[in-house]
Amino acid sequence: LVMENCLDSRVWRPLKSKSEVPRSDLFEMLYMGTATHNTDLDMVLPALDKLAQTYPGSFRLTVIGVASEMPERQWITKLSQSESIYPSFVSWFLRQGPFDIGLAPLVDNEFNKSKSDIKCLDYLAAGILPVVSDIKPYQAARELSEVVIKVGNSIDQWTTALLDLMVKDASATKLRSARVFRGRKYLWSKRSSASTSTLLLKQLESLMEK
Repeated sequence: LVMENCLDSRVWRPLKSKSEVPRSDLFEMLYMGTATHNTDLDMVLPALDKLAQTYPGSFRLTVIGVASEMPERQWITKLSQSESIYPSFVSWFLRQGPFDIGLAPLVDNEFNKSKSDIKCLDYLAAGILPVVSDIKPYQAARELSEVVIKVGNSIDQWTTALLDLMVKDASATKLRSARVFRGRKYLWSKRSSASTSTLLLKQLESLMEK
C-alpha cells in the first residue's frame, strides 16, 4: 500500500503576522525546492525571460533553493535560510511573501515521473496557487488536479499561462483565491497527517484481523 504524502497542520500553522506584510505592485512568483531543479528551471527560464522583455518591471520571481547555480536576472530575488530542521524551515517559509503563485515545473523524464505532488501541498498550505507541469505527479489526485494550474512543457505554453495569470484585477485575484481555498480544504481534509494516520490505522487493523 502506497500512502500519499501529507502535511502536519501542527507544523504548517498559519501565521497572523503574514497578513500584515503589504502586497507589492508586482506580480509575485515563488519557486521553492531543493537545489536539484537545474533542468526544471532551465525549461521555464526562456518563458520568464520573454515576459520580462515584453513587460519589464511587471513581476518578480523569488527563489528558495531550486538550483545549484542561479542565473542572474534583475527580476530574480534569492532567499536562503540556514535552518535545516523542518519545523523551523516551515515557520520561516510561512513568513515570506505574500506570493501570487508558486511555480513547480518538472521536465518530463523517468526520474520526475516518480515524484509526488507534495510541492502543491506546500504551496497551498502557505496560501499560494500552484502552477505546475502537466505531467504524472500532478495528475494523480483528481481533487488536487482540478485546483492547480497545469501547463504543458513548452516555452509558448508557459509564457501564455503566466501571462494569463499575471492579470491583477479584482476578478482574477478572486478566482485565484477561490482555487487556493478549495485546495486548502482538500489538503486539510484528505492530505493532512491526521487523515492519513486514520487511513493507515484502518489498514493496520485490517491486517491484524487477517
